[in-house]
Amino acid sequence: MHFQEIWPFPAQFVSSILSKVKKSFCVENNATGQLAHIIRAETGKQVTAKILKFDGRPFSPQYIIRKLKKRGKTWSL
Repeated sequence: MHFQEIWPFPAQFVSSILSKVKKSFCVENNATGQLAHIIRAETGKQVTAKILKFDGRPFSPQYIIRKLKKRGKTWSL
């Protein structure tokens, strides 16, 4: 999912999507995983993992893939 707007939060939609997947990742440009906290507060569902970057630079696809592969070593994707 990609959010253009956070409020009003589409809790029913997000909850229905998260109910259909085994693992979910929240990719955020901040140090604390703010969106992941909002998702949990509004839906009661927790994302499987957070990929956070807070150096001011945008994410590249390669960066996300590298982080997913690193996570995959500890549990199966």
